[in-house]
Amino acid sequence: MKKYDEIINLDKFNIDAINSKAYCVKFMAAAKGAQLNEEKFEEISRLYLRVLNLDSYDVEANFNLGLLYLQYG
Repeated sequence: MKKYDEIINLDKFNIDAINSKAYCVKFMAAAKGAQLNEEKFEEISRLYLRVLNLDSYDVEANFNLGLLYLQYG
C-alpha cells in the first residue's frame, strides 16, 4: 500500500491508485481473517467516495462501494 500512497501523494486525482488502495485495505483485512470493523469500513468507504467525487461514473468504485455496504450491513 505504500506505493499507492506515494502515487496518490504525487497525483491526488489518480483514480486507479485510490481504487487499488481501497481494494488492498479490504483484501488485507480479509486475509487476516478479521471481520470488517467500523474503522476499516470508514477508511475504505472514504477512498471509494473520493473516487466518486472525481468521477461519479467510475464503475469500479461504484461496484466495490456497493459490495462494501452489503458486507458491512
